[in-house]
Amino acid sequence: MHKTFLKAVIKFFKRERVSYKILFNIKKSTIFKFITIKHILRIKNTSKKEKAYKK
Repeated sequence: MHKTFLKAVIKFFKRERVSYKILFNIKKSTIFKFITIKHILRIKNTSKKEKAYKK
């Protein structure tokens, strides 16, 4: 799902003729945000599991 979203974004920027440097920065930041969100969710899940074990 995320890859298709990135492809759509790339298509949009190609059509709008935005410089590739900006596109690359946006791509990096979106991937970074995606990874951090996943990481945060993983931390939340592990903390829930730990609480469950303690009970």
